Amino acid sequence: MNELTRQALLGTSKAVPSPQTDDGPVVDVCDSIAEASLTAESSLLLKLGATAVYEAAGIEPNTVPAIAPDLDDSACPWSDAASELLEQAFSKDFVDVAPELCRRILESNLSLPHAILPAALDTKSAGLRSEILPCLGSRGRWLAALTPDWSWAIASESTADENISPQELKHQWDEGTVGERRQVLRQIREIDPSQGLEWLEQTFASDKANDRNNFLQDLAEQLNENDEPFLIQCLNDRSKHVRTTAIELLATLPKSELVQRMKIRTEHFLLRTSSSNEDFRLKCVPPETYPKEWEADGIPENPTGRKGQKSHWLDWIISRVPPRTWTDRFDCTPEQLLNGVLNDDWGPVVILGWTRAIQRFGLADEEVVQWGRPMWTYWTAMLQHNVPQVRELAGEILSELLAKFPEKMRESALTKSLREVHDPTILPISELLKTLTTPWSRSFSDLFLNLVRNLLRNRSDQKVVSWLSCLKLAGAGIPRESFPEAMKPWNTHSGNRNFWDTAAIDKLIQELQERVKLRERFYRELDKMADKDRDK
Repeated sequence: MNELTRQALLGTSKAVPSPQTDDGPVVDVCDSIAEASLTAESSLLLKLGATAVYEAAGIEPNTVPAIAPDLDDSACPWSDAASELLEQAFSKDFVDVAPELCRRILESNLSLPHAILPAALDTKSAGLRSEILPCLGSRGRWLAALTPDWSWAIASESTADENISPQELKHQWDEGTVGERRQVLRQIREIDPSQGLEWLEQTFASDKANDRNNFLQDLAEQLNENDEPFLIQCLNDRSKHVRTTAIELLATLPKSELVQRMKIRTEHFLLRTSSSNEDFRLKCVPPETYPKEWEADGIPENPTGRKGQKSHWLDWIISRVPPRTWTDRFDCTPEQLLNGVLNDDWGPVVILGWTRAIQRFGLADEEVVQWGRPMWTYWTAMLQHNVPQVRELAGEILSELLAKFPEKMRESALTKSLREVHDPTILPISELLKTLTTPWSRSFSDLFLNLVRNLLRNRSDQKVVSWLSCLKLAGAGIPRESFPEAMKPWNTHSGNRNFWDTAAIDKLIQELQERVKLRERFYRELDKMADKDRDK
């Protein structure tokens, strides 16, 4: 502690000022003012202030390392108008349009304009980032290397680099922070899953419980049968969260011992009651009691929410059995399974378990249509159930189920429902449309626009207004061929619709058309650039 600070803390009445012996600017300033004209307190404050100014002014500036220039000197082909349109697309109000424009840029063998790279790199959406990456170009990657918040754009490159040194990764694993080690684990698992597991096993016991749980979750993407012994060890972990995560991971390995035990348990849950010459029928016999050995496999004894115990046990176990188990066991199709249990008292619980199993294990290519179609039909019908909670669950499941379908099957499934349901407003249309790749097909787009016009013409209830909130998504989804139809006048004033509903619908249509206009102008700019290239 220096003398001036000591005097300030003790107070001038208790501390005796020591003589100033140092020479320098601070002493010169203080000496220039007659001591007699200052009180002890003023003199101390003068010295403290002069010292603070001197020290602040005397700090040498930090040296900043030189920034290596971007070596790509290729001219940017974008017009100012195109850059402005892309800047608008990356703004908060129109960001839903950006993914499709990025794909267009990539198809044209172009990179994003330099002017909008900061806005693109600031993107937080993982889905949009994946669209941005391929069209960042050299300048975008150069910028990303200069700013930590943009490192996601170059981290993905290093992750995909198969030539990255395992020695360097091992050093980062041994010396890095928890966040860095998680990144390393994901990287090494892509290159060599067994090596990543070996590193994790060596340090796992010494990590904190929360970190152990996060490391386990990082195994999920590259999970394979060789991970099973380690996951079984984790079932004895002192942390409940680690044990739960280990069970959930084991339940996604179709050949794991845990899944095999679940299969055995279900052998008595469903029994075939029909003879060979009768329609296929099943009877569900739920478990009556909770065996003690279930606890070791993580089966909760008591349900959460309003579900009964038997329903809870049935759903939990069936959802952890691969769907193919049932078709193989009964030598039948998925459609026969659903129809066979449909009229059973426990049928809805069984079907819910099958649905969750599809979400957990996925479906092989040859199974997608066989399981997907009857499941889609069943849950679409559940949208008309008289219990609100069932309708809500059905909407959630339909969105998740549609996302599991192949791209072409998504539009056909949604087209079927839009044509066949008695009231299209029962469909959670906004969530369903989010699963479709943009732009949509011409046929689906025309069906959708015609349906919207019919709803506006024939109905004025509040359900229609809520359903039409999907028009913003439509503005980013309809293809260029359907732009003229979308830009035609819309009759929003028909029927008994009140002023406020009409104003809300007008705003939604405006948002649709604004997106259409932006995309059309951008396409025209791309056309101009293509014409210039052909003329060269």
